[in-house]
Amino acid sequence: MSPDDVEAVLSTLRGVKRPGKERPWGDDPAFELLLSIIVDTGLRLREAYKLRVDQVDAKRGVLNVEGSKGHHGASKPRMVPLKREIRARMVDGCHGKTGVMLPFWDRRPEDLAKCTARLSARFTSLFDYAMVLNFTEHDLRHEAWCRWVLLKGERGWLFNETEICKIMGWADTKLMLRYASLRGEDLADRLL
Repeated sequence: MSPDDVEAVLSTLRGVKRPGKERPWGDDPAFELLLSIIVDTGLRLREAYKLRVDQVDAKRGVLNVEGSKGHHGASKPRMVPLKREIRARMVDGCHGKTGVMLPFWDRRPEDLAKCTARLSARFTSLFDYAMVLNFTEHDLRHEAWCRWVLLKGERGWLFNETEICKIMGWADTKLMLRYASLRGEDLADRLL
């Protein structure tokens, strides 16, 4: 996503009405947090909306994710580091709650497919309203991958390929190439 795309999506989520539209898309802090969790951690949609309060380890700065893409549907747990900003937002989102952190799923397994479909459609509506064209909820994982790859530390890139694969829940580094969605501007900035 370009910085303009990010701003268009965030302003839409904060209730800013686009010119030519009858009304704003809606002010929805919980949905904005869901988007941020996906973009800032790389969680899959289902992993994100199923997050429980007890999976957020604020002291250690990690999420204990019950992965959803294991062998033959088995759970494939992993630990995902939390950047400072999303850690603070998730701690706030957990405050005073037990069970699931976000209000989208009723914890009934038979409702998972409906919840996923409803949230995917809502992301489509959000991106259409924000005029971020040809962008889907799954593209947020590509965005997350790009953000992990471009994250710099004091001595260069913060994470190597293997570490990013672990964060994203992949067993095969070939998925790095499939998710490579780096913008030319981001690569050019590294030359400056």
